[in-house]
Amino acid sequence: MSKFFTLFSVSGKKSSKEDGVSTAKDSIDASEPTNSTSSSSSTGRSIGKTSTHKTRRTGRKDASKVGKIVDTRTENERMIEQYFAVLNSHPSADIILERFTSGEAPVLLEDSDPMNATVIAAEMQKMYAGFNDLRFNYASIKEVKPGVVLVDDVNATGTHTGPFQFANFPPVAATHKHVALDDERLWYHIQDGKIAKLELCAMSSLSGPPGLYISVGGKMDMPAGE
Repeated sequence: MSKFFTLFSVSGKKSSKEDGVSTAKDSIDASEPTNSTSSSSSTGRSIGKTSTHKTRRTGRKDASKVGKIVDTRTENERMIEQYFAVLNSHPSADIILERFTSGEAPVLLEDSDPMNATVIAAEMQKMYAGFNDLRFNYASIKEVKPGVVLVDDVNATGTHTGPFQFANFPPVAATHKHVALDDERLWYHIQDGKIAKLELCAMSSLSGPPGLYISVGGKMDMPAGE
């Protein structure tokens, strides 16, 4: 780069007596880049003037003309998203039940006896007690038909920091083990802004409260004869 710059400077210079001062000035002009702030640095690099200020002026957008982000979520999708935020705040059973039409709202589990919202809210309290950082995660929330919201790839993660009991099985003392359950799908049936029915489809046995219990060493063996 420095050789090219030197060659350019020398080849452009004409200092003959016939040309006089004007030709010498021309050679100086030729050896300097147009709009240069300095002709060269100590390393021989040419430092050309940038149009930074001009670019910034023309590159800015008028904030008043920038389009607003459109929220395409339905009211029911927003409601379920808020419900998950509430669950992750470890609320009381009463606060959970406020999101359902009633404590008798059915909760249907695949290959299991049906439960209701009151039972689910009570089981949630056991989960919060055993996992102080329990969190429910999901991949997407979509209203697949009017009043029915599918929450896909739902799983629970947390650290077993306290005694955890599922149903009537013996509690398991804290193991401080980090648990990540398998995914499941949940269908929420919405009525007047509340959950009227919940259907769960577990992808494996390691999901929901039973999955947490098994993951920390709980035994769900039924007594002989039952």
